[in-house]
Amino acid sequence: MCDPLCFVIGPIGDRLAAVGSPDRQIYEDAIEVWEKVVLPACEAAGLKPLRADQISRTGEIVDQVCRQLQAAGLVIADLTGANPNVMYELGLRHTVNRPTIQIGERSRLPFDVSAIRTIQFTRSESGFIDARKQLLEAIKTGLSEGGDPVTATRVWNDLPSVPDHAAATEERCDEEEVGFLEKLAASEDGMEKMASILESMTTVLGDIGTLVGSAVNEAEHSDARGGGARGRLSIMECLAARLDDQGATLDAQSREFEDCVNRVAPGVDYLLAQLESNPALREQASAFIAGISELAEITESTERSIPVLQEAMRTSGEMSRSMRRATKRLVAAFGRVQKAYKRFAEWRNRSQIADEGDQR
Repeated sequence: MCDPLCFVIGPIGDRLAAVGSPDRQIYEDAIEVWEKVVLPACEAAGLKPLRADQISRTGEIVDQVCRQLQAAGLVIADLTGANPNVMYELGLRHTVNRPTIQIGERSRLPFDVSAIRTIQFTRSESGFIDARKQLLEAIKTGLSEGGDPVTATRVWNDLPSVPDHAAATEERCDEEEVGFLEKLAASEDGMEKMASILESMTTVLGDIGTLVGSAVNEAEHSDARGGGARGRLSIMECLAARLDDQGATLDAQSREFEDCVNRVAPGVDYLLAQLESNPALREQASAFIAGISELAEITESTERSIPVLQEAMRTSGEMSRSMRRATKRLVAAFGRVQKAYKRFAEWRNRSQIADEGDQR
């Protein structure tokens, strides 16, 4: 029977750090995942989860962590943010042929382990509920059936490799570098996905604007009734609660959008360089060029609404502690959209210059 103790690795942060500081935010985010996902799933499966900062036994922390990684019947690894210590501990765990379950906040997972089955979640109440259910099922499966060892585990323990995977990897290595049309198709697919994410983000931004506008009206009515600071505080607390889910959704969407932009950027830069040096390719790339222009226009339209929301978030964040936390995530998401817009605008300008050169 598997050890009832489940060791959990993940970002820890610093609970004694100043409120609003990066280390304190890491701590709060990690505790939220622990309380809403890991702890209830483990308890439902009859396991006792343990984090490194909960080990009460005296001794060297590194020694205790290494022993847990080696001996624990099950390890759950929260890879959110790709914390270096967590990645190191995960690597140590992969030297042991025992079940390890990976979880992480969507779009905040390290690329080099994202190919391994990972339970992804959004930081919202519904996202935590889904992750808890998935984690419980993964725990049950891991305890009853184990799991397929990853490549590092197979190599380290001299386990049989998977022929099909090895053959596929070798075949991919032997393939020639993809050409213009392959990169063009991949970029067009990426742009379709980005347009879809942008559409969803625009809807959420509209909902956020509506919530803020309603709160402003409520505050004015409260002032007219003589509600004073207490009345405004109540309205701010209510707005913060309403913005929490919207903020989590926009945060996840903006991270996914940013990740998608970063992944297609090399291909887009390559294609634009080819069009600049060889205008004859332009006809084949008409959909690609139109996609760049469309994305730039959509992002520009979205970006135009952000300064007003940013100012509203800044002002609201100064009103109460709960609003400060609720708006912090939103402001970061706004920044990702603005950064993407600058890149799209640059791509659009390059494509237009190439088009003008072709017409001359």
